[in-house]
Amino acid sequence: MTGSQIPVISLDQCIIATDLHCNGGAQRSIWFRSLLNRCRELSSSLLLLGDLFDLWCGDEQLEAADYQSEIDLLRHATNSGTSISIIPGNRDFLLGQRFEAATGVKILGDAVEIQWAGERWHCSHGDLLGTEDHGYQRLRRVLRHPLTRSVLTSLPMVLRKGLAGGIRSGSRRSIEKKTKVKMQPDLRVVEGILAQGYDRILCGHFHVSRREKVYCPGKEGVFQVLEPFEERGAYLLLRDRAEQIEWWGC
Repeated sequence: MTGSQIPVISLDQCIIATDLHCNGGAQRSIWFRSLLNRCRELSSSLLLLGDLFDLWCGDEQLEAADYQSEIDLLRHATNSGTSISIIPGNRDFLLGQRFEAATGVKILGDAVEIQWAGERWHCSHGDLLGTEDHGYQRLRRVLRHPLTRSVLTSLPMVLRKGLAGGIRSGSRRSIEKKTKVKMQPDLRVVEGILAQGYDRILCGHFHVSRREKVYCPGKEGVFQVLEPFEERGAYLLLRDRAEQIEWWGC
């Protein structure tokens, strides 16, 4: 996906978080509430880089008890003027139009370009960067195909949750057998994105924070994996042409 094919957002300040994995538990709900309060306090937009929910099996979950706290918090935040966007991750790729309508959160595609402080940033969930994990990439293509999505969302919720649980169990077993290379972002892909004129590539998904300079012919940029929010409530604050990582759980 080239830079010209993805949405472009120009902003003055923004909070970015990834891999919140909200699961109905009290701690993550408190951290999430604090994150949204921080956005309101700073009059800042919020960009979520995927996996807001630990498991989202379709928009029927809007009526379930699982995530009512998070749904209510999102609705209140957007009704109060906070702009919130999300790039679906591998755990919540079935977020749909009903979720958008109910919460006011804008669902993006696989990536977005943000223009901030004179720089172009390519932001994504990050799972597409793990190209050596061929099994996952095949499964991703199948699950995100419109026909598959249509079939999945037509199934009873209990069956969807059962299938999702089976896929997750199989994924955990598979991860134990995978080599370290398969679990890492492919820097060749990173370099290819950087060559399109970006100054930074920012993602989540890999659950290990990382920041390094990357070089390609005629271009130098930064590749950054953001620390998952679920562990310490980490998020990236872009404000006044400066950036800093803040935490709620420390």
